[in-house]
Amino acid sequence: MMQAIIDIGSNSVRLAIFSGGNIIFRDKITARLGQGFYDSGVINSDALKRNLDAVSNLLDKAIAMGVSKNDSYIFATATVREAKNKD
Repeated sequence: MMQAIIDIGSNSVRLAIFSGGNIIFRDKITARLGQGFYDSGVINSDALKRNLDAVSNLLDKAIAMGVSKNDSYIFATATVREAKNKD
């Protein structure tokens, strides 16, 4: 069984695909979620769109490689949890 982890960080979105406990594929997209956040406390709309596109792209890659959506896990950085517009 394969599993995917997508990690949304302040600067990049990373994908790791695991099979049998080993990483078999990695990818990264620089999407700059934190751009302007530290000045305003708000995730700006351009950064949000870039990150949504990045997550969608990486999830599509994982599915194309045979990972089911139910075996895909997405985690986000503190920027998402602390943003004034986190909802």
